[in-house]
Amino acid sequence: MPPLRFVFLILILMLLLPAGTLLRAEEPGARRIVWQPVQRYFIRRQGGELPVEGRRRLNSFNAYTHLGTDFGFHGPAEHEIEWVSDEVKVHLGQQPDAWAGMWHSLAGQARHPQQVLDFARPFPAGIADLCQPRITQIMLEAGGRGRIKMEIKDAAGTILWEKITAFTDEKVLMSSYPLPVEQLRGAKVLVWTAEPGSEVIVRGIHLGVEVQSMPRDLYTFSACYAKLLRCHNLGSGFTRDRAHLDEGAFESIAATGLMLLATARHPARRDAAGRFVPLAEQDPARWHAPLVAEGMAQLAQAATANAPGRFQLEAAIQALHCTRPTDWHAVALLYEGLLAHAPTLGVRVGRAAAVAEAQGPAHGLALLDAIEGAEAYQPWWAVRAHLLAALGRDATEAARQAIALADDPAVRAWLAERYRIA
Repeated sequence: MPPLRFVFLILILMLLLPAGTLLRAEEPGARRIVWQPVQRYFIRRQGGELPVEGRRRLNSFNAYTHLGTDFGFHGPAEHEIEWVSDEVKVHLGQQPDAWAGMWHSLAGQARHPQQVLDFARPFPAGIADLCQPRITQIMLEAGGRGRIKMEIKDAAGTILWEKITAFTDEKVLMSSYPLPVEQLRGAKVLVWTAEPGSEVIVRGIHLGVEVQSMPRDLYTFSACYAKLLRCHNLGSGFTRDRAHLDEGAFESIAATGLMLLATARHPARRDAAGRFVPLAEQDPARWHAPLVAEGMAQLAQAATANAPGRFQLEAAIQALHCTRPTDWHAVALLYEGLLAHAPTLGVRVGRAAAVAEAQGPAHGLALLDAIEGAEAYQPWWAVRAHLLAALGRDATEAARQAIALADDPAVRAWLAERYRIA
């Protein structure tokens, strides 16, 4: 069953469609082609400023394709590719031996060969066969004088399909061609190349997606769900916010690792009777091992960016909490770094708790007492009760406050038992 948040998102998208479209069915047996852009060569415009036309050797385009993948330039004359008025031009008229073009990954990043596009079943694995379309055509929107070769290759670089289109005037045309669907079950890259001597314009490349006959509301649901699944991991249940970004390059990946690691310990937070179990007393065997492993992998990929941010530091702290014995000195150091990024009340209380474990309860209590405005913050009172008790001091009032501010009945019961509060 899909996560409820997906259902809500899809229902919202369906409600935004014009009235009357949700219940209208296609004609029986009818199939239709939906043209999905691989890429249209428009420019990212920021702050109302337009990029300089004719700029070369610079990726001026949006940094991702319409498929949520990456792309790039190729060929010995790639510097002759320039942007002019939301299209690209390739100037090879004076270069009879040079060629240039662009490549576009069809699934994931080009550097990840395990991710490929199945033209016979292009929607993600979570979409049933009934709703799976087929990619049966390709369209090149181009013009000029010369020849453009299109190729579809697998991850090893083997050519699965190719087509050469000749242009004899400046007019931009849309040329479509059928595709051998069964030969394209493992497509990785779409490449176009302007051949030597060509002076051509390219505005975009599109895939012809043949949609099965089905009620319009079912198609809308499946298409929206397919888009969401491009960012979703069915194994872990977590979703990335940007399908086109390379993993580990942005804080969204570290945040995913953070959620994975925090969620992995959830099964151990209650015993068989439903009583609350604090982290220090949890049985690691009850943690969700696959989530821990994936969270660690996400954190490792985030570290390759060499740009630690708030979520990466928080994920690293969670990773240390998922090890036994916990290295509290390392946790305290990570909190010091996190404090510089996010000096929130929660971070300051967490730092005090970590320092208490690493250097002793007196050091932690001193940091806790220096925090202002924490009177209504339950973790502050809970940590204070713990540290006072560790120092042999009366923790009754702090424990009462922690119980009063706790939302979870199981936590309230555990605190009352721990500190003998009637």
